[in-house]
Order: sequence, then structure tokens, then C-alpha cells
Amino acid sequence: MLFQGTSIPLVARWLHVDLPERIRRRTHIELAFSDDFKSEFAEIDIQPGYAVAGKPIISLNFPKTALIVMIKRDGKYLSPTGSTVIEPVDKLLILAEDTHSLEQVYECLEIKR
Repeated sequence: MLFQGTSIPLVARWLHVDLPERIRRRTHIELAFSDDFKSEFAEIDIQPGYAVAGKPIISLNFPKTALIVMIKRDGKYLSPTGSTVIEPVDKLLILAEDTHSLEQVYECLEIKR
């Protein structure tokens, strides 16, 4: 019982078998939804030449029923604001209320599916 709970990381460090901080922090984002989840999620890759590239989010006239939850840029995840400028090769994580809202997002971004 001595090595349960919070004592395990301490013993691992003492024995030099713990992972360095720079390795431990790397994670993969996984989303799990309940069966009654009705909203739509989408990942949209912004390609060079897309009309939306170079524009701030606030200028996109996004539907009120959709949200850019995160932007993956240069291997990092950003929490966007209205002033965040969409850049080529950004990956947008979109949460939309329903399929119709998601279609409006694609129209707003001027992206054909």
C-alpha cells in the first residue's frame, strides 16, 4: 500500500525512471461523445489560395450557431478570438449546432466540399 496514489511519481523520480517534462507534455486530443450528441464537429484544412486566408475571424460573418473551437497552427493549438487571422495551412476545429449550421460554415469560408 505504500506505493499507491501520489507516491508513485515520487518513487519514479527517485529511481530515475520517470519521463522528462518535454516528453510527458505531448498529448493527442481525442473526443468522445455520448450517443445523444446532436451537434456537428469538423476539421477544416485551410489551403493556400483559399479566400479566407489572411482574414480575421470577426470579418467572416460566421453563423451564430457555429464556433471555431481551436486552430492548429505550426504544431500548436490556439484558442482563437475574433481578431485571430486565419492563415494558410491552419487546421480549424469547428463545432456547429447541426448539419445546416456546418454547411453555412463552409459557405462562409467559401470552401466547396
